Amino acid sequence: MSYSDRSIIERSKLETLHRLGWTTHQIGRELGRHHSTIAREIKRGSLEPLILGKWF
Repeated sequence: MSYSDRSIIERSKLETLHRLGWTTHQIGRELGRHHSTIAREIKRGSLEPLILGKWF
């Protein structure tokens, strides 16, 4: 799979599933991403701007 930026919709889904307690493997399967990509996204804290509404 080639690299592509995660869209706001994908980030929103990631954030929702993460808050629901899904594992990185489960989220990765749902979004069609490798679980390590999901883990890095969560670790990087890229969800914080989405949660705080700073993407708009």
